[in-house]
Amino acid sequence: MESLAGRVVFFAVPAEEGGDLEWRLDDMDLSGHAADYEIVDLHLAYVMPARAMAAMVVDLLSDGARGAREVVANARPAMTRQQYVDFQRSVRRCEVYGGDGAA
Repeated sequence: MESLAGRVVFFAVPAEEGGDLEWRLDDMDLSGHAADYEIVDLHLAYVMPARAMAAMVVDLLSDGARGAREVVANARPAMTRQQYVDFQRSVRRCEVYGGDGAA
């Protein structure tokens, strides 16, 4: 654990970024997590993000949770709790796809 503290390194990309450049340029209108979304590398999509999160937890909790305490002490939320709830309620909607291309 001592050797991990302070050594978090970004080592993965979101699954949708795993395709080659031509694929991304040809299909720029694809939206993430829509009907056309496909995870092509399960290890990259599931295991690597879990490893990154575990490494972050180790760093935050090492040295008596010094890192976590620092984050909490310096956190300045962009919204109050009520502002966040109000915002989430304002963007909540239900869309039904009828199969004819119209939402």
